[in-house]
Amino acid sequence: MVDDPLRKLGETFKNARLQLGISLEDLAQKTKIKIHYLENIEKANRSQLPEEAYLLGYLNKLAKSLNLKDPQKIIDEYKNSEGSFILQNILNENHIKDSNSSYNMSSLRIFHVYLFLVVIVVGALLYLFFSPKNSVDDKSPTVTASKQKK
Repeated sequence: MVDDPLRKLGETFKNARLQLGISLEDLAQKTKIKIHYLENIEKANRSQLPEEAYLLGYLNKLAKSLNLKDPQKIIDEYKNSEGSFILQNILNENHIKDSNSSYNMSSLRIFHVYLFLVVIVVGALLYLFFSPKNSVDDKSPTVTASKQKK
């Protein structure tokens, strides 16, 4: 099992902050990152953090603000290990069964994809059969109101 890279990075940030004697409030003021996010980064509480693009920006800013050695290398290591962590979670999730159901969770998702495709195909067929027909063969002349007055 792959360890959570955010937990490791959060601990690194917390240790660096404490060594510098900086409070979370001071760090929040210095980095312009909400204290709520700083706390959750240190605790690796993913559910309370913003999307990955914002999070990477925060992590980069924190690494620089805490004077960590080679901030870009730290972020690159995080991103590389994050991919393995996410893949491991996906693989684990596909093997978890709901206790109230005999279906595998991944098979339910596949069922929903097939159902969605069937709905799209049926909708397209209904549109083709019931849409107004624009006949190209209709060559009857149309008379406009201005030509009728002559």
